[in-house]
Amino acid sequence: MTYDPAPSWQTVMEGAEAGVIDVLPAITPSPERARFLDFTKPYLHFPFVIFTRKDASLITGIGDLSAARVAVERGYVTQEYLRRDHPQLRLHPVDTTAQALRALTLGKVDAYTGNLTLGSYLIDKLSLGNLKVAAPTPYANDLAMGGAQGLAGADRDPGQGPGRHRRGSAARHPAEIARHPIRYGCGLFP
Repeated sequence: MTYDPAPSWQTVMEGAEAGVIDVLPAITPSPERARFLDFTKPYLHFPFVIFTRKDASLITGIGDLSAARVAVERGYVTQEYLRRDHPQLRLHPVDTTAQALRALTLGKVDAYTGNLTLGSYLIDKLSLGNLKVAAPTPYANDLAMGGAQGLAGADRDPGQGPGRHRRGSAARHPAEIARHPIRYGCGLFP
C-alpha cells in the first residue's frame, strides 16, 4: 500500500471512480459513491450543521436557506446530499472547509453546511470569531472505509496498470479489515 496525497477531495473522488485509488480509510458512504466503492460499517459519526455569521437572522434548518448563498466543499457528500434533497439552494462549492469558513466570515456566502467537529475546530484555530453554529441538519458524516469494488481477494498486478487486479493474494477487502478491532489514539500537540 502506498500513500499518495491529493490536492483536493474532488481529485481523490475522481481517482477512486477511475479505479486509480483502491482504498479510502475515511469516507462517508452514499448511493452515488456505492456505484464504484464498497464500504465497511461506519466507525465515526459527525453531525452536519449550518454555520452562519453571528449577526445573521435566525436560521432553524435548511428550509431557511432558500434565498441564501451556501458554501459546501466540492465533492464532499454534503454537496451530494444538498443537490439531491434541496435543488433550490444556491450552492457555492469551495475546495476546503477553511475556504468555506473564510468565505462565510468575509460575507461572500451567507451560510456554510458542514461537519460540526471540523468546522468548530477551524473557527477557533483560524480565529473566525464572528461565526456560530446556527442550526442542525438531518445529515451526518458517518465515516467508513471504502474500497474499490471487487478488491476482495485481489492484489494489484503492476503490469496491468491502475485499477486492474489479479486473484489469489493475501490482500483483504475493507469489510474484512473492519471486523478486526481497531485502536485509535489521540493527543494534544503544541
